[in-house]
Amino acid sequence: FVSFICMVKMFRRPSIPLAILTGIFTGLTFLTKASVLPALMIFIATGTAGILWEVYQSKAKNHHLKTSQITQLVFGGVLVVVVFFVIILPFGIQNRIVFGGFFRNVNTSIVMWMDSWKDYKELANQYSNLRQLLDDAHIGPVSYLKTHTLGQIAGRLLNGIGWQIHLVSKPYNQFSYPLLLLFILFLGVIWGIKDYRHFIAKYKGAVLFSVCFFVGYFLLFSWYTAIDKGPRFVMGLYLPFYYAVFSVLTKQKWALKPVYRSFRALDFVSLGLMVLVLVDSYQLLSSQFLLREYGY
Repeated sequence: FVSFICMVKMFRRPSIPLAILTGIFTGLTFLTKASVLPALMIFIATGTAGILWEVYQSKAKNHHLKTSQITQLVFGGVLVVVVFFVIILPFGIQNRIVFGGFFRNVNTSIVMWMDSWKDYKELANQYSNLRQLLDDAHIGPVSYLKTHTLGQIAGRLLNGIGWQIHLVSKPYNQFSYPLLLLFILFLGVIWGIKDYRHFIAKYKGAVLFSVCFFVGYFLLFSWYTAIDKGPRFVMGLYLPFYYAVFSVLTKQKWALKPVYRSFRALDFVSLGLMVLVLVDSYQLLSSQFLLREYGY
């Protein structure tokens, strides 16, 4: 979550201290959960696209683009990557010794290219250890494309998307907060379309990164649904999503305009969500967690 915030801020106000912090937090996140790696790749790709777009726009409009601006953006991005690798270097060296590659692991190399967890277990039981499995199984994206039709690949992804939407729309608790926030954002777009156009134009780099971040991870989790149908993956996007939505809302005139005395529209949105959380918490505690079956 913190690394996501730092990456977003790098698109808004890049600086050397922020680049160092972004690299540190992204590296620490990787040591906790290696699935942060796609976020770093999206950060690099969207940052590169943003720099190329600025150069193209300056030439098309005959505007002089300051070399210092490009240097700051490029140096900041490179610094993030360098600090990231410095943080994970001991892990990467050890991982190369144990598994044969700096980033090599059984989940991305083998598991996600199987059709089910059962298939993976049957395959894994044929080998004495994970290193032998990684070296000799010859499983990966190339083999998957050779052994599956386009229809099978599309079917797996579409089924995964349907299941992830089900997890978001029908969560363990009573209310689906992501859908509520999307609805609020949708109403805001209708209400203040000019504000949103201005926001996108001003923060286009951060907007592009955020959209690619959420869409990319949602598709990755949808693909992995064939292996694990649990909500633990998509739930990891909730905090970044809340941050992204409220970052947009706090920049809109309609949300900051007083509605009743000094209370703004955004204050009523926050108050309404707090009430729902309290109701949700009470129902979960009284109907689930405080019952004897759960050890209380």
